[in-house]
Amino acid sequence: MVWLHRIFVTKLNDAVMRLELEEAEVCHLKEVISGLNIDLDSRDTPVVMAHEAKVAAETALQQLTDDLATLGARLQFDVSSACPLTPEATSLAENVASILMEREEKVRSAWDRMSKMSAEMAAINDIERLEKEVQTTKALYVVSTRHICKPLLSLSFCHYWVVVSSNYADNSLTCDVYMMCELFQSR
Repeated sequence: MVWLHRIFVTKLNDAVMRLELEEAEVCHLKEVISGLNIDLDSRDTPVVMAHEAKVAAETALQQLTDDLATLGARLQFDVSSACPLTPEATSLAENVASILMEREEKVRSAWDRMSKMSAEMAAINDIERLEKEVQTTKALYVVSTRHICKPLLSLSFCHYWVVVSSNYADNSLTCDVYMMCELFQSR
């Protein structure tokens, strides 16, 4: 009977050591998941920078629009109160107005490209965040399913199991040891 007790203690110690190794693996996976979350946070920086550039482009567009309106108001003066315009002055004023209109169009085009780029960056970041969430879920699933109903030790009359279950709502793992004893049967 003493040898049976020693075998039981040895197997129990082995099971405890395996459980400690598996707990260390779970901690390592949690650190990897934490690192993935930090990487995800650092990828949000380009989106913020693109948004700031978009705001700067909108400000520049507004200033150009204001300048164009001021120039237009100056060009629409009352001819009767001013001296007659020469054809060269009229041509020069029209050229300046067309240049300003072209620049306004270029700024709008750049602003549209910046908006599209910002949306694409946000979409890429969303995709990467979802991929990391899938990887995290897969890692937790692998850890939990690998240990479910794993025999802890088996003696001739008692069987022990460690059941590891996970709660995805709060990312917790629980371990329970179950024992099932059978009646001794003679052969």
